[in-house]
Amino acid sequence: MEPKQVFFVTYGKEENISHSNKRKLFGLLLVIVGLFIILHNFDLVELEWSYVWPVILIIIGVALIFRAVNQRSTVTVVKGGGSRFFGDSSHDYTGEIDGLSINHFIGDIELNLTKVTLKPGVNNLSISAFIGDIRVFVPQDMAVEANCSLTLGDIHVLDTSKGGIFPSITEKTSNYDTAEKKLKIGSNAFIGDIKIRKI
Repeated sequence: MEPKQVFFVTYGKEENISHSNKRKLFGLLLVIVGLFIILHNFDLVELEWSYVWPVILIIIGVALIFRAVNQRSTVTVVKGGGSRFFGDSSHDYTGEIDGLSINHFIGDIELNLTKVTLKPGVNNLSISAFIGDIRVFVPQDMAVEANCSLTLGDIHVLDTSKGGIFPSITEKTSNYDTAEKKLKIGSNAFIGDIKIRKI
């Protein structure tokens, strides 16, 4: 059996920071400040703002640098998926999808599944991000079940939408239960949006 391959493709065009990216940076800032406050309340660190702000700025700066570098890169990941610490990526996948797992710390994930091959039975796909949007595109005739959850953000799965704090959706297509080949998507993020739609 040949190893699974997924191609991570990111685009190097220059653009202004989008609303989504501003929200991610703001979310990261809130997470860092919150962690410092919790650690201070438990007397694990001495909280001095003169040290906190430089650390926050350094982390955001490093995130922006890695994001810029990743926009100009193409990475091939084999055997079941891949991980990325910073940066957005777009995945066009054409092989077997069962067991594929994609994980990001900070950055958007876009996954095009319109040319994937499903084996008989349930094919499992796992996608997660700490801070970032997740977008998945599936073909019109594919039998899909999606289990999605967030801490903060909006979820749009097929024809169902939810938003706010701790939204979650479990949705499936009308042909899922009777289909010979089906895709089960598990997707979660801390801060961001999740969109799964047919094209």
